[in-house]
Amino acid sequence: MDALHEQRRAAEGDERLRIRKTLDALEKHHQVDAWVIELTRAHMATNRRDAHYTEGAKRWRDRALQEYLEPGEDVTGVDGLTA
Repeated sequence: MDALHEQRRAAEGDERLRIRKTLDALEKHHQVDAWVIELTRAHMATNRRDAHYTEGAKRWRDRALQEYLEPGEDVTGVDGLTA
């Protein structure tokens, strides 16, 4: 949601509305388009507030994001996440 909020603040017109609708969909746990997942992953990888995370923590966050956006049962290889 942080990534979308940052992009929404910079957007105008129809793009701003599209992002607002995407935020609403996330809040209701509806599936979102692939661009949202890529935007979020890029945000998580480059956000300097997150630079202190270990590689293991980054993998956990990425897997948690995947589970949130595309629920599934495969959580192998990430400590702390179980089906």
